[in-house]
Amino acid sequence: MRAIDENANLTEDEKAAAKADVYVELSKAEKAIDKATTADAIDNATLVGEKAFAKEELEAAADDAKAAIDANDNLTDVEKQAAKAAVDAEVAKAEEAIDAATKADEVDAATLVGEKAVAKEELKAAAEDAKKAIDANDNLTDAEKVAAKDAVDAELAKANDAIDAATKADEVDAATLAGEKAVAKEELKAAAEDAKKAIDANPNLSDAEKQAAKDAVDAELAKANDAIDAATKADEVDTATLAGEKAVAKEALKAAAEDAKKAMMLLRTSLWKKQIKRKQQSMQIQT
Repeated sequence: MRAIDENANLTEDEKAAAKADVYVELSKAEKAIDKATTADAIDNATLVGEKAFAKEELEAAADDAKAAIDANDNLTDVEKQAAKAAVDAEVAKAEEAIDAATKADEVDAATLVGEKAVAKEELKAAAEDAKKAIDANDNLTDAEKVAAKDAVDAELAKANDAIDAATKADEVDAATLAGEKAVAKEELKAAAEDAKKAIDANPNLSDAEKQAAKDAVDAELAKANDAIDAATKADEVDTATLAGEKAVAKEALKAAAEDAKKAMMLLRTSLWKKQIKRKQQSMQIQT
């Protein structure tokens, strides 16, 4: 039950439904145990029940991962479906291992392996989502985009190592969320760099004005990182990331607007000077 509750991407109703399924399997197992007439029959009924519980736990973990995958706004429906199909494939492998288990600790081991595999698919989708967001930053060079995506891969590798080191379901969940947060921060960092390059490209802003605009970008980035740190599930991470990207983009737009205003003022001043010059020339001709 605790493993089900640790699935932060599930709603309370979804958790309740998963736990209800566990109770159904528990009832079945208890009835089988009641009917048993030998110690071996009791052991067999117990193992069957443990396997059923494990599968329900895995199913909840898979549903949790799928909810996280669906929250990746930069992935297409086809990409999301492929990621969720990969989750289902890992669940199927784990269930086969559970079926092959001959004792409780083997069931537990197979379940944990399955939960880790499912978590890695969830993280992989988050990383792909971040990379697509990075590629959408038009002001970054190809080399800068590659560097940002390499940073995402580095965070993904760290998270996968943490998942591998986990010894229970809640540790897997914690490592997964930490990885998603790290990946999101790299996505945001790239968005901030993109915004700063856009700000630097404004020819009519002074160096001081550009620096002030870039400082505003950094302030929004810090706020977004704080919101990511405070997130307790994948969709909250995604929401905080998107909000941060919007805030950063607005600062770049604000700088562009200021640049345009200065350009207009310069143009008006230039036209005004030309008009004065023409009048002066006209007066000289008349005299």
